[in-house]
Amino acid sequence: MILWVPIVNQAAETAARKRVERRCGKISDSVWKYAVDERMVSEFLQGESSLDWLVRKISRLTKLESGSPAPYIELSRRHRRTKRIPSRQEAISWYVAAQAREDGQVKWFRKAFLGGRVLRIEEVEPWILQQRNDYPYRHAVIVRLPAGVTPQPDVNGRYTLTPPLREISQFEVLVPVTFLEYHRAGSVWVQRVPAGPDGPLGALYKLSHRLAEMYGWQKAQASGFVLTDLIPEIPTCMVSSVCHELGGLVRIQIVVDPFYTPAEVAQTYKRIRSKMLVGKTKGLSEKHTQLALHALRQPELDQPCLQSWNQQYPNWAYRRMNRFRKEAQNAQRRLETMVRRFIIRPHKIIPS
Repeated sequence: MILWVPIVNQAAETAARKRVERRCGKISDSVWKYAVDERMVSEFLQGESSLDWLVRKISRLTKLESGSPAPYIELSRRHRRTKRIPSRQEAISWYVAAQAREDGQVKWFRKAFLGGRVLRIEEVEPWILQQRNDYPYRHAVIVRLPAGVTPQPDVNGRYTLTPPLREISQFEVLVPVTFLEYHRAGSVWVQRVPAGPDGPLGALYKLSHRLAEMYGWQKAQASGFVLTDLIPEIPTCMVSSVCHELGGLVRIQIVVDPFYTPAEVAQTYKRIRSKMLVGKTKGLSEKHTQLALHALRQPELDQPCLQSWNQQYPNWAYRRMNRFRKEAQNAQRRLETMVRRFIIRPHKIIPS
């Protein structure tokens, strides 16, 4: 059993090492091995951290290697309690997998469809494709039942119609297609195949969704665990985005381990935000935000509108109508730029 982590190409590591050495000089094998083992290099290769960040980390390691050992500093008990350690998430991942391994439905699936064994990762896709051929996906429809026809459950929980439905003249809508997600050996992309309610793929679809919800796994990780017993890695941080055609309604969602420090949360948000936002938009001051709101609430930028503004905000009062109208219109345009025209770069969010 191995911890399921993203695959990093050796050639990519070598290329990254050359890029870092061009910035900070020759790197010893021991320093580079430590950076690889501590996932510093993989963070850079997967886009989680920048090249500047990796160069700073390597430079510090090189200085520590060449200089005298730093004196041991005893951490306070409170500090030790809140410090994140790399092996903590690995231990949690193994513990969660051990719990899932004892799940009754996982045992039943492996016995019923895998002969009581698990597959190698190379066997996953051929097995899934074989099941798809043996149990082809059949589309289903939702129909409106005639008056007097009622569905009745049988002993297996399946429904029959009483009296039987003789013909269907029209149907309401097609039932949405459900897709089973899985990992292909040697690929970092998630694969998807249609999975109906019957057969091994239907059972795997339902089981992987339940495990994903229960343990916070990705659906492809859950199906891979059932088939191969590879242990899904539980990340310390998960980032997702809610996109909208109006830039002002886009949201970035960050879910972090409680051991994340506030500074680490801020750094993660800063990194993701810089990758998503395109261009620069000057922010509105409190005065101009209120001015834009005032203009939006009024039917026209006329004299009564100016008088109303001066009464509500005497510290920001205007004497001349043309200046008031000009600044109100500019404030409205800038607000529109922030809400509607701000460009959001499509970005694949990668958990860190």
